[in-house]
Amino acid sequence: MDKLDQAVLLLQEGKGEEALAALEGEIGTKADFLRVSAYLSLSRLSSASELFFKERDAFFDLFPKKTIEVDFELRFLAKDFSGAYGDIAYFNDKPYVSQEVEEVLRSLPRLVSSNVAALTSEGKSAAERLKDLHSEDDYVVLSALSRLDPKAKDEGLRKLVRSIAMSEERSQDLRTYALLFLKAYGDEEPLVYRRKDLETQIVPRELPDPTKEEGRLKTLALLEEEKDVGAARLAASLLESAVIASYPVPYPKEDYEGAAKALLRRALVLLGDDDSGPFGPADQELEELLSSTGAIK
Repeated sequence: MDKLDQAVLLLQEGKGEEALAALEGEIGTKADFLRVSAYLSLSRLSSASELFFKERDAFFDLFPKKTIEVDFELRFLAKDFSGAYGDIAYFNDKPYVSQEVEEVLRSLPRLVSSNVAALTSEGKSAAERLKDLHSEDDYVVLSALSRLDPKAKDEGLRKLVRSIAMSEERSQDLRTYALLFLKAYGDEEPLVYRRKDLETQIVPRELPDPTKEEGRLKTLALLEEEKDVGAARLAASLLESAVIASYPVPYPKEDYEGAAKALLRRALVLLGDDDSGPFGPADQELEELLSSTGAIK
């Protein structure tokens, strides 16, 4: 067994110091990546960050998925959310590697947002988080909601979250998360849901999982066929925002090809392409969703 394999086994056993000793004198990208892992296991964040960000490009070439995971672990441990948002752009600018890596990239904006929300509520008691649900600041409410357990079966909490979901004054993002909270709670009481051009009665427990909707999955499949990887990645991120903004109505409902083209046109505009094609009904629907009043970005 060579020293690198020995270090891997030692890390799996949680023996960071022994792993560093095994790596002494070893050179190369894999050896450096293992050193970063050892530093992390020992909570030596300064050493881990210094080596990781110095060699990040080389690490990504060898271990793309693991590099993304370590990058954001370091950012979150350091509470460096500005750096985390910058790293989303950094990794999205990389060439296509695999579908697995694409899925990780698509999850990054929500991952960062959830960690920001967790930090906002850090150290607060359950009573303080419940108090935050009454805030007029949608971000404060979302932060509190993300830290409460829907399976606790608190009747007062259920009623409060229902009022948030039904409030037309709240942002669409927050209302969607409130509905998903009620779905996880198992709320069987019907509620009337209203917003612009929509009024419907729904039973939260019976709501679909937005990530598994046919329209979203088929549109993602179409975007994955796009040769411009950067535009496709940005379009996929815009799709997730549109899905949340449209919920509980699925997006897109049927014109998957039209939605994919509209998302790509919007992505190209954001990337600075002034000639991104004709503007049609699918583009209008997308623009209305993405410009939902008070949407939490």
